[in-house]
Amino acid sequence: AGAKIAVGDVITNFGGRLITSAPDLQAAVLAHNIGDVVDVRLTRGGAPVTVKVTLKSD
Repeated sequence: AGAKIAVGDVITNFGGRLITSAPDLQAAVLAHNIGDVVDVRLTRGGAPVTVKVTLKSD
């Protein structure tokens, strides 16, 4: 199992797009397709972390 986005993580970049608000994140997600693998940069416990996520339908 790979690293996942966890409660408390702060997403700072999604697929190369700077994220500073919830609408930024929504727009970045909508710019991709189901099945895309996206690099997500986040801050976890004060440390920068990058995880790869595969977008799935809800």
